[in-house]
Amino acid sequence: MILNSSGFVIRINEDGIDESALQKLTLCLEIICNVPILIFQFPKPHPIIMMPVELTKDAVFDDLDQLRIRLEVGDNMNGCVKEIMLSEPDSNKIRQCQMNLPGQLHFARGKAA
Repeated sequence: MILNSSGFVIRINEDGIDESALQKLTLCLEIICNVPILIFQFPKPHPIIMMPVELTKDAVFDDLDQLRIRLEVGDNMNGCVKEIMLSEPDSNKIRQCQMNLPGQLHFARGKAA
């Protein structure tokens, strides 16, 4: 998964997922312990793919209301691409998770007496 200013680029190398399966894809967002998890549900017999979003404090998203996901399946020669707009509430949930990230921890070295 690659973060960019408009959202995410996700590459999946799963055999058998074609254009037809991509059109029937269902996307869900779950938040577990402040970690957004994207759940890609392909039609059977394809697997369900769960992907945690690794946010950092310095990631900058555009001021668009909705984040985008560019899903690339397969390789460059035989692959399929699907662009998905997250809903505004789901986009806001991801932004909120990013704002809730803890700050950098600084440890001071103790001196021996």
